[in-house]
Amino acid sequence: MDVIKILLVEDEQEECDNFAHCIDLCERMELMATTDSARHAMELTRELDPDVVILDLELNEGNGIDYLYQLDDLPVIDRPYVVVTTNTLSKPTLQMAREHGAGFVFTKSLLDYSPAQVIGFIDRASKYFKKGVVAAPVTAPHIEVRLPAANREQRDLALMLGKIGITSNLKGHKYIIEAVGLMREMDGTNTDLSGKVFPIIARRHNTRDQNIEKAIRTAIDSAWKTTDIDILEKYYPYAVNINTGRPTVKEFLFALLER
Repeated sequence: MDVIKILLVEDEQEECDNFAHCIDLCERMELMATTDSARHAMELTRELDPDVVILDLELNEGNGIDYLYQLDDLPVIDRPYVVVTTNTLSKPTLQMAREHGAGFVFTKSLLDYSPAQVIGFIDRASKYFKKGVVAAPVTAPHIEVRLPAANREQRDLALMLGKIGITSNLKGHKYIIEAVGLMREMDGTNTDLSGKVFPIIARRHNTRDQNIEKAIRTAIDSAWKTTDIDILEKYYPYAVNINTGRPTVKEFLFALLER
């Protein structure tokens, strides 16, 4: 089978490294180039003729939607299959991506997202979109927006965190979602955070227990420093520490557990 040529459009270096590693492990794939610019991505698309573009919507220069609009100008036969990865859960944004050529959408902010998952999807689905296999646009796979893994509670929590300013670029974002999930599985409001929850999350991420709590604390502090108080009170209508004006880690997690 022919090698699948991939163009990666992504602005986070760690994410780029992880994708490169996953692609290296797959003999059927080749990473042609990486860029963090929508303009450069289009130049590379014309020059390299990739089979698949892995496209982050949030970029250092331009954005993924810009790229998709430019892709409309290419003849259908020359268009790569586009796999979108994004932090946004905005329905209008995802619909815009859908209408302008996104073949599949992976949401970064939810728990089981990983570059390995994206590459696994490309590997399994390649026969449906590799150039020369899909004979005409009408037979191309139907576009779907996918929220990986996510049950309703995880999705709703990710949305709520984003609204108060705890976005997925903060390490604490994922730790918060994992912590609340573990608390639901354990003893609920009696769960021992330091003794049970944080150690489990630390082992998952190969770090120390203290780093989990610190990252969550940093995420909370960031939200209460940068987000308008009216927004905070609207989406986090719970008690806060009277001395600091913001919740402690324990107060925050237990409030989310009971929301």
